Amino acid sequence: MNKLSLVLLALITFSLISCDSTQKSEKYIKGYKTKIHNSTGGAMPQIGEYVFFNLDISNDKGEIIDQSDRGDNMPVIQILAEDQIPDKSNPVIELMSNLAVGDSASLFIPIDSIPNPPPNMAGSAHIEYSVKTVKIQSEESYQAELEEKRMEMEKAMAAAKLEAPKILAEIETTIDKYLKGGNVGEVREGPNGLKVIILEEGTGENAKKGQGVAVMYAGYLKNMNSFDNSYNRGMPYEFMLGQGSVISGWDEGLALINKGTKALLDIPYAMAYGEQGRPPTIPAKSDLIFHVTLEDIK
Repeated sequence: MNKLSLVLLALITFSLISCDSTQKSEKYIKGYKTKIHNSTGGAMPQIGEYVFFNLDISNDKGEIIDQSDRGDNMPVIQILAEDQIPDKSNPVIELMSNLAVGDSASLFIPIDSIPNPPPNMAGSAHIEYSVKTVKIQSEESYQAELEEKRMEMEKAMAAAKLEAPKILAEIETTIDKYLKGGNVGEVREGPNGLKVIILEEGTGENAKKGQGVAVMYAGYLKNMNSFDNSYNRGMPYEFMLGQGSVISGWDEGLALINKGTKALLDIPYAMAYGEQGRPPTIPAKSDLIFHVTLEDIK
């Protein structure tokens, strides 16, 4: 997904749903207004089945402020019996239990009922959650698909690890050339002395704060000593951009590039690990340089 916002996570993470039915296009569920936009008359999800769905989050002006992934990472929840539902007050639970494949509906949540709403929701009287059921899958089929994906991921990781030495050698050649004053790409200035050097431009819009990103990276001190990389692990590092879960040089630098971009992040120590460093691998007041590839924005 685009990875989901904090409010989305608060509403549906760990949500497990029960079966019910509805005939009305508009009604209140647990005190919240809901509206059915499209009803196909198809089969409702059964207990034990998994429901895949799209989700758009809009403010009271109808402006979409967040949306779920439409591809392989779209949200999915499992239908459970009523007595197995951990949070029976969640209005999303009952709404989703009444939607067949192709059905769509909206749930309206007053902003004052959402704890710590993100800044992009400020000023809105309510938040509209628009959902559309895309697929209903049996538990057996779902688990088999998960296992297939797991095996594919393990194969991909093993192949990536075999390629790591070659890729890291190429990365080090590029960084060495840059550090010696060579022109390796367009330089974009960030805040507080941060520099982003574009080696290969990607496509689409730049990553935004609050979005999930997946990054392949290799980190070096300015003396070319390597201290960490994702290539030897065979998989990208994933995190929410702009939430302070990584050094500020990453939060700021990755917001200047788009999906598929390969770049160098030349990061002053104040935007890395500061005056204290991160002993023993990163000394005090160490400026850092990263080679990054923005694999995905979710």
